Amino acid sequence: MGKVLAHSINLRAEASISSILSRCVVAHVLGILRLPSEHVDAYTPACRGRVTFRRLQPFFYTGSLYGVLVLATVLAQVLAALLQVGLPTLAGNREALLLTGVAGRLERSVNNAVVALAMVAPAVFAVTLTQTTSAHTASAVLVFLIARLAYAVIYAFGIPYLRTLTWLVGFGCTLFLYTAALGV
Repeated sequence: MGKVLAHSINLRAEASISSILSRCVVAHVLGILRLPSEHVDAYTPACRGRVTFRRLQPFFYTGSLYGVLVLATVLAQVLAALLQVGLPTLAGNREALLLTGVAGRLERSVNNAVVALAMVAPAVFAVTLTQTTSAHTASAVLVFLIARLAYAVIYAFGIPYLRTLTWLVGFGCTLFLYTAALGV
């Protein structure tokens, strides 16, 4: 009888946790859809005392914008490569394909953007999960996005020193986010 009761209590606890998580997910989705706050507030009481999705939204929204920037850079790189080498070459195995000029610079920019995304995403998650979000960290994420946009454009046009400066600004913002999350 004791095992059955313990199992029943465990199932109720799991159902309660599942209910809280599902309410938090619903609150997040409603927040993304930008519905009036009374719709979101109906679901957020289950999330009280935790990091609410309404508070995280600006960070994830800006991060999503950076993802869109990376996709746009990939599209620009593919189009530039298509103009340089043609569709049959791009549709082939692309072994030993060396892109030059704008296509080559955009290819390197895409590679750098993916690395930057891999570095900034954990920083954004760390800041939000440690609840160290502030106006400074929000500004750092926004400056990162602007710097990376400038980096992609400047790299495509082949402006060397300004490209390095924008890279340093983006890297500095990422470093700032890590230090904020770690409380350094």
